[in-house]
Amino acid sequence: MRKFSSYSVLLFTASLTAVTSTLLSLSFNTAFAQIPSMSENTTERENSISQVNVLFVNPSIGNDQKTNGSQNSPLKTITSALRMAKPNTVIKLAKGTYSAETGEQFPLMLKKSISIQGDVSNQGKEIIIQGGGEYLSRYYGSKNIGIVASGNGKLAGVTVINPNPRGYGMWIESNSPIVENSTFTGSTQDGVAVTGKATPKINNNYFYRNGANGITVSGKSQPKIEQNTFQETGFGINIAQNASPQIISNKISHNRTGVVVQAASRPVLRNNSIFNNKEDGLVVIAKAVPDLGNSSNPGNNQFNFNGRYDINAKAAKQEVAAYGNTVSDNRIAGKVNITASAAPAKAVISQAPRRKPTLLQPRANRRNTVASPAKPAIPKPQPEEQKEQYNYVQVQPNTIEFTAPQAVAPKPSQLPANTPSLPTLKPAPVGESALLPVPIAKIPVSKNGSANMPAPGFANNPLTVNNPPQIQATTQITSRYRVIVEAVTPRQQELVRFIVPDAFRTRRQGRRVMQAGIFDDRTKANNLITIFKNNGLKARLEPMK
Repeated sequence: MRKFSSYSVLLFTASLTAVTSTLLSLSFNTAFAQIPSMSENTTERENSISQVNVLFVNPSIGNDQKTNGSQNSPLKTITSALRMAKPNTVIKLAKGTYSAETGEQFPLMLKKSISIQGDVSNQGKEIIIQGGGEYLSRYYGSKNIGIVASGNGKLAGVTVINPNPRGYGMWIESNSPIVENSTFTGSTQDGVAVTGKATPKINNNYFYRNGANGITVSGKSQPKIEQNTFQETGFGINIAQNASPQIISNKISHNRTGVVVQAASRPVLRNNSIFNNKEDGLVVIAKAVPDLGNSSNPGNNQFNFNGRYDINAKAAKQEVAAYGNTVSDNRIAGKVNITASAAPAKAVISQAPRRKPTLLQPRANRRNTVASPAKPAIPKPQPEEQKEQYNYVQVQPNTIEFTAPQAVAPKPSQLPANTPSLPTLKPAPVGESALLPVPIAKIPVSKNGSANMPAPGFANNPLTVNNPPQIQATTQITSRYRVIVEAVTPRQQELVRFIVPDAFRTRRQGRRVMQAGIFDDRTKANNLITIFKNNGLKARLEPMK
């Protein structure tokens, strides 16, 4: 019996050992099968890297005819590089100026999965894209634009200038392109315009002395505008129609007005520094409902030293929620709720640590000051023609449009002295959206017969930015039509002055009214009347005898 038991135990032990060995063998093999080999990983990584193409461009030594765009054999123009570029291509720009004189054809079309890259370390100080061409927007008809961005294209490390009449530096009306570490200056209309349903990211850029706006946001677009600097422009950021951008950690100073929120727009503003603007820090008009903070998500915006009001909501139809900001009570006008009872808006962004964004000037030794903006190292502009010219912001008939003098066209020092200036193009016609231009040159007419137009400080030396002066544009009056607005209440008068800053009060037939301008063109006068009426004001035209 013992022998049998011992034999059984030995047999059982041997069987158990065999089964265990088999299971371990299977498990071991299975584990190895789940781990890819090092060579496979290396191959996959190398394939991923090889899928990113790089084209080099140099306007000085490049050649579009006999080169392949390699580092040793660069192309001459961005235009040719964009034509050659396949998806996932980076177009690397050398220092220099890229303009019509060097062979560029505008507008440059930045396509999906294409990146244009200059020098991000100094926001493109020495890599300048200058010029513009006609582009047919699906929303606004023909516009003069330097760069049109679409898809998920990317622009980084360049300076963009469009000195043509009513010129836009960059136009975005679809998809989600990225714009970062660049400088937008000297465009006669806007540095960047965002419209349609676009959702771009605009980060860490420097907007300086563009003719009308740093950025205009319209349509149903939802851009994220973060850590940018806006200086010496009409409106730093102009938000209209049904746009709902996120405005986060920007520095907005020394403009006519810092931020304008109008129509039915619903922007969210957090952690911005808005200071030293000549008129107002933030203006709210019509049905716009900006979110400046609530009890669950404080705004943390800082308003200081703006000329008239920090927050001006006199012309707003709805209460503005503005909890958790640095602003004085006596610097607020209109219905603004700065208490914790303000209802949270729909758009909520995560609360970021409070910090002051640094001044994004293209120099290594940057220093922030409140009294005046630092001078950017941008090539000194020179005027194309010594004549008075005006441009305007076209968004829609019931939108407040800023009229600004034609910006002086920056001409980079890299161009030879005898290089001809860019051709002057005709003003862009308006598309089917029937956008009404603001009457130009002849308004507003003051009692002394001169047209005084508040504007960014374009002096003889555009780089002198301390205490920017107000431009006095005096025009000989040969007009025959007077525009009269019935503005009785302070709110109505404030709105009239915002549309036409130099409008003044007078009397007609024993009634108090405001005169907004005198015209020798009936169409221009009617256009202004339409703008007033679309903003809820009664206006009429009076022929002058």
